[in-house]
Amino acid sequence: MSNHFCAACNRLRITSDGRLRTCLYADKEYRLRGILRHPRLDARFLSRVVQRASLNKPLGVDILRQRQGAVAARSMLSIGG
Repeated sequence: MSNHFCAACNRLRITSDGRLRTCLYADKEYRLRGILRHPRLDARFLSRVVQRASLNKPLGVDILRQRQGAVAARSMLSIGG
């Protein structure tokens, strides 16, 4: 990634299996499907999970530097990137 924009990135992705990813390059995922299907968890709880995940959004360029070019655990195709 030659022209990174990580500091200004506000993108979130939801995978086809119901997981939230805050960065294409990070392997951290937040399980949303269970929250959405749980009868006692409401939209406010879901909102808090997404907000917390957003606050912990990593800088992808730092992840790439640490990995020295190694790819993420999931392919971009399955992430939606």
